[in-house]
Amino acid sequence: VELEFVVLLNVKMGWPGVTNNPLTIFPNIAYIAFPILPYELFMWLPIVLAYYAEKPTEKITLPRLITFITYFGGIYGGLVHYVALLSVLSGIPHLDEDHGICTALPPPTDGPWCELLTMHILLAVPMGTYFLYVMYVEKKKYGWLSWEGDNEKVAFFFRAGLVFTTLGISGELPYFGQFAKVGGDTFDGTGVYAGTTWADWYEGRGYIEFISYMSWLLCGLYFLAKAAYHKKAAHMVSGMDSCSEKNAAGDVNM
Repeated sequence: VELEFVVLLNVKMGWPGVTNNPLTIFPNIAYIAFPILPYELFMWLPIVLAYYAEKPTEKITLPRLITFITYFGGIYGGLVHYVALLSVLSGIPHLDEDHGICTALPPPTDGPWCELLTMHILLAVPMGTYFLYVMYVEKKKYGWLSWEGDNEKVAFFFRAGLVFTTLGISGELPYFGQFAKVGGDTFDGTGVYAGTTWADWYEGRGYIEFISYMSWLLCGLYFLAKAAYHKKAAHMVSGMDSCSEKNAAGDVNM
């Protein structure tokens, strides 16, 4: 018989609870942390980054933007979603609202929410792990919170594109599943992270998270297109420089 610990701070459906499975601590951490993610600010984040990538200032430079998106990808995409992954593992082999991550982040309406929320996590974690590795490598090379590489625009747009496209499309997956099942009634529910949440202000605000992830997805695709454009431009410049050097060498030989 599993030992259940009753949490006194019980709001609405209550906390996920802790059993003799040590991993069940992680849905409780998710229950506390995820409802207070500032999605109202998150939806504007890639737009602000896109603006300053084109119009950097003395303080907001491209190297600083590269550092920011790298650490954001590693910390939010990696460390934060490690908690979510451990929450998923706490409920294995079940993927439903009574086990794992969905005890903390339950379906806002009827649909395949839990399965697709798990898919979101499984896509976010490898991306976040990649950026944690990049943080480690560049910390050894440049120091903490620093970047001094080449092709600034290619580096920024590629990293921003990878972060926002991955989190955007995977974050929308649970919503797409809800839409397929209940259509527009998806937003009649409590909203993401609100079914058992202590954060009352998130009640009924599923559209906020949906718009935020859509902003990330669309801006992520834009960033990847810009990365490809700047990489091609850099390649063309490099090719022209190479031709100029060869022509100059030919003139000398003549």
